Amino acid sequence: MTSILFLSLLACVGDKDSGAVSSPPSQEPMVQPVSPSLRRLTIAQYRNVITDVFGPDLLISNNLEPDIVSEGFRSLGAGISSLSPVGVERYESSSFGLAEQITNTPERLAPYFPCDLEGTPSSACLSEGMASLGLRLWRRPITEVETARLTQLINGIIEETDTLTGIQYLISAMLQSPFFLYRVEMNTTDSDEILALDDWAMASRLSFFFWNTGPDEVLLTAARDNTLSEPDVLEAQVDRMIGDDKFEQGVENFFDEMLHLYDLDGITKDPLVFSHASPDLYASAKEETLRTLKHIVNNDIDFRDVLTTQTTFIDRRLGTLYGVPAPNMDGFGEITLPESSGRRGLLTQASMLNLHAHATASSPTLRGVFIRKTLLCQMVPPPPADVDTSIPEATDEAPTMRLRLEQHFEDPSCAGCHKMMDLVGLGLENFDGIGQWRDLENNHPIDPSGNIDGSDFTNAWGLGEVVSNHPNLGPCLSDHLYSYALGHRLGDNQDPHKEWLTEHLQYSEWSFKSTMKTIALSEAFKTHGPLEATSSNPE
Repeated sequence: MTSILFLSLLACVGDKDSGAVSSPPSQEPMVQPVSPSLRRLTIAQYRNVITDVFGPDLLISNNLEPDIVSEGFRSLGAGISSLSPVGVERYESSSFGLAEQITNTPERLAPYFPCDLEGTPSSACLSEGMASLGLRLWRRPITEVETARLTQLINGIIEETDTLTGIQYLISAMLQSPFFLYRVEMNTTDSDEILALDDWAMASRLSFFFWNTGPDEVLLTAARDNTLSEPDVLEAQVDRMIGDDKFEQGVENFFDEMLHLYDLDGITKDPLVFSHASPDLYASAKEETLRTLKHIVNNDIDFRDVLTTQTTFIDRRLGTLYGVPAPNMDGFGEITLPESSGRRGLLTQASMLNLHAHATASSPTLRGVFIRKTLLCQMVPPPPADVDTSIPEATDEAPTMRLRLEQHFEDPSCAGCHKMMDLVGLGLENFDGIGQWRDLENNHPIDPSGNIDGSDFTNAWGLGEVVSNHPNLGPCLSDHLYSYALGHRLGDNQDPHKEWLTEHLQYSEWSFKSTMKTIALSEAFKTHGPLEATSSNPE
């Protein structure tokens, strides 16, 4: 990941108490878009599109081609992931399983085939259903050539079996098509330079960014009318999408990827060390973090507050871990954590503390790396291949993690990196490997003080404040969000765009929704660069 430490010098950041930047952002810099890539649907997107088109409660296979993570995001990995022979078989199996369920439930087909499918429907009805399904699944109209191929397929099956079986094969074929499995972005010009997305591609780019699923009927209608390129129409659609219930789904997915919350689904801890560890704890921890983030986003709260807020959402399981009464007997409820808990903000939530720890112990190193890389977008070099990175066992002379890590500080080959990571992560040492508070380690007091880029803190409470005021936080969030939207990291030649977007974030008083809107209305979002010579048509 390209470091953006140069943005630390931006004079307009200020501190959190000083409010937003007073001067309006500068004009968007000249666009320097990269070549487009075919982005395969992530597993989450695959599931969301199926549900949107055919309705809920379908059994969707868990055995699909795995997502690839690139530079921290599945959405970036989607642009470089190929499809293995086994993956082809998995999608084929999934498509037939889904098509059978769909054709066995008439109400799932009714929106697309307005005729009696038990008898002998007219060719016009079948053609209408084919076109309607193609529009929703392929996210653009099917062509005459595609219509002829699909008509030949469905008619051949119907002749040998029946109408519903023919439709079953039609749905399966559409779900196996690269036009369903990949996001294909077409443009409106033959230029060799900057290419404007056509309205169908723009509808998909908007819907996957805001909702993590395909475009709805309203977006598709705007694309059919060729009006999405009109600034007023585009802004109105963006505002509508932010106000839609599916917006929360999109926000959840962004933070699920950015924070790797999905790793909580398979996390393990040693039950002999952490007797309170269990799958239900990790599920609750993930839910707490997502609810907190959605609370910040939906209420347009200064995003930096996610690191310092005492407001959170817990159930009885987390209440027990945190040592506070749960607000509800069942389910989650909002609570204001007391200062005596020593806990506030994202860094002290069980999700982060579990993810960035070992199976048997806490890890200041892992926690420091997370803060440096994910929240501040700073480079953390890997350890030299010939260096022993294991932490010494506790001894009478070094009973606490801090004292044991200080042995690394004395080794010249380890000191530089470990001080960079550990002096940050030690601020969370009052929380063990599953996030439970402790004052002592091996009967010795824990010292949670530390320093990050010249700013001292005395404990986790202060660490959250320091990170929330760090000049890299805004640029890093902007970079993550922009990269997520476009499917690739911004390069060094796009530094002006990073600065421009950070200005918008600060001018909007750190509004996450406003920043998403700024990205969607930007010229870079509407365009891509020239096709590479190796690019190929997925057909």
